[in-house]
Amino acid sequence: MKVGLIACALIFSVVKLAGQPFSGHPPGLHWQKLKTATGNIFYPKNIEAQALQVAHTINNFFTSDSTLGQKRFKINIVLQNQTIRSNGYVGIGPFQSEYYLTPPHDPYILGALDWTRALATHEYRHVVQAMNSRVGINNFIYHLLGEEAWGASYGFTVPDWFAEGDAVNSETIHTNGGRGKMPSFLLGFRALNQDHIHWSYSKVRAGSFKSFVPNHYVFGYAMVKYVYDHYGSNAWQSIFNDAVRYKHLISPFSTAMKKHVGMRESGLYNKAISALQSDSMDYELKDEIILKNNQSSIIKNFISPNELKNGALIFLETASDHLPQLKQFSPDKKFKTLTLQGITVDDDFTLKEPLACWTEITKDPRWDDRDYSDIVLYNIKSNIKIKLTQKQKYFRPSLSHDLTKIVCMEYNPNANSSIVILDTRGIVLQHIETPSGSLGTFPVFENGDTTIITILRGNGTSSIVRYSLKHTKKQTLISPIPALMSNLSIMRDTIYFSSDRSGRDNLYAYDSKSMKLFQFTDNSIGIQQYHVRGNNLWYNYQTSTGIQIRKKKLSACIFKEISLTDSLKELKQPLEERVNSNNTIGTISNASRLNNPFRVYSWSVRPDEGGNVFRVLGRNVLNTLSATSAYSYQLSDKSHSINNSVSIGTFYPMISAIVSNTFNRHISNLNQTKD
Repeated sequence: MKVGLIACALIFSVVKLAGQPFSGHPPGLHWQKLKTATGNIFYPKNIEAQALQVAHTINNFFTSDSTLGQKRFKINIVLQNQTIRSNGYVGIGPFQSEYYLTPPHDPYILGALDWTRALATHEYRHVVQAMNSRVGINNFIYHLLGEEAWGASYGFTVPDWFAEGDAVNSETIHTNGGRGKMPSFLLGFRALNQDHIHWSYSKVRAGSFKSFVPNHYVFGYAMVKYVYDHYGSNAWQSIFNDAVRYKHLISPFSTAMKKHVGMRESGLYNKAISALQSDSMDYELKDEIILKNNQSSIIKNFISPNELKNGALIFLETASDHLPQLKQFSPDKKFKTLTLQGITVDDDFTLKEPLACWTEITKDPRWDDRDYSDIVLYNIKSNIKIKLTQKQKYFRPSLSHDLTKIVCMEYNPNANSSIVILDTRGIVLQHIETPSGSLGTFPVFENGDTTIITILRGNGTSSIVRYSLKHTKKQTLISPIPALMSNLSIMRDTIYFSSDRSGRDNLYAYDSKSMKLFQFTDNSIGIQQYHVRGNNLWYNYQTSTGIQIRKKKLSACIFKEISLTDSLKELKQPLEERVNSNNTIGTISNASRLNNPFRVYSWSVRPDEGGNVFRVLGRNVLNTLSATSAYSYQLSDKSHSINNSVSIGTFYPMISAIVSNTFNRHISNLNQTKD
């Protein structure tokens, strides 16, 4: 009876699935396959080092990570290097994974870790979760109906907050970085606590368009970590195993939690969040509030403040009911909308009066897995906006002081990054390669526009370096420390940046003449974006109603000197070992867009348009070959039909073929009465 009820629930349930689009790969990629004991990794030929890095990372988990169970089998993984999206997923129908390898420019996405290793650590934890869910009734459902039904059952039993919170916990404990070690990851709950707001579990679980609510990654991690800390490393395995085996038919996961830790989700949420609320008092509440959200029905953020010479403030306004808007707030308290910002990977811009610049996403009209990030230049006085580049992968553009050049970072498909200098017509003037294994971020011109300052991050550390445009030589100003650095800016001989070095995101100043480093804010909520002009410090501040812009005098800040020697001593953990092409753990072979495994992954009976359909689905790993076979029986006329279709997506346009036949259909003509 239990199996029957579960099968009915799966048949009539609506499940949101995400996966790679059919025929999304652009032509010209020479695909390789790395076959290991853990599965097959498919990747474009020029990123073999990253494929090996993924293989080494997941190989360690395959044999050592048993906190959710011992069940293991192989998986296919596809590495994408043509898209600017920084993400990944594990799908169950069909069972495979996909990594988008362009790293995020913003370090607050996943920290200072090597992006490929961080991604593999997080996503393979989802693989471990899925593999250990195929037991008991779940395993029976898989053999009866295929991977789609298995995926639906998994989604029915395992809440997303646990899946993502557990994966965040994995990246935190298995690397020298991870979001669990980042103060910014839990910033939202500190901001809510500062405003004495404590949302219920039901509110954060459902989310909200009207209220600021941290997402399921954040509260999920807090809940997962609380159980590991207070109930031991085996507690979640017991809960997870009971849930996926349907030991309790009604609310299987919640009931299993009650059995093993004595509380359900709401109780665990309250305890976990209470543990975060002891250290959230802000020391800078007296700072002047320039812009804040006065609406109670919508979250509104005011970010990236920039002061003009006339005292006006240029900023970016984001909200759920409109696109990001570049706005001006004049000294007489009047607002003016300057322009809209298009779809971008970062809600940000840089300004050298009167020019502002940022990047916007450009989609490839044919290939879904290829897109670009291009520079947009906007004149705030003439209101002229132009797109400077076409089909590039540029990030964080910044203008020179003489307004003749732009510096930005380019993230190449071969996993390297470089500093690119362009003129204001979009013509490339110079490339400077950054060291292999390091990601350049936040490049800015120094005074004189003959040198570039940038942050290099990777292996869990960040450093600040200077490049000469004439000799392209690199000079290290701040050696690698195990912390984030972001949002570089320069005022005369002082380099400003934000960092989580102190355990919170605060602001720092490096005097390039005296070579001394100072921390000059002590904000327990956290400061990431800011602007310094003269004696004015403008900064962003997270609250329960959105992000505010606040202001204080730089002369009122206490500059606490930080020893650079002490910073170096903080690097207690060794840097992550880089994997090179000679360090193989499997066999490599060619894999064209058609020459990769074709799998039948789902077979099921479904009610469909007045009848019943038995459908068999299959596709290859790179999703360039798809086939469906189906038999249907219509209850209305008792007819039968057989349909077979196949699609090939390696060309443009796609090629599809369908063969179908309907039989035993009887059609009768009604007699018409004539006048």
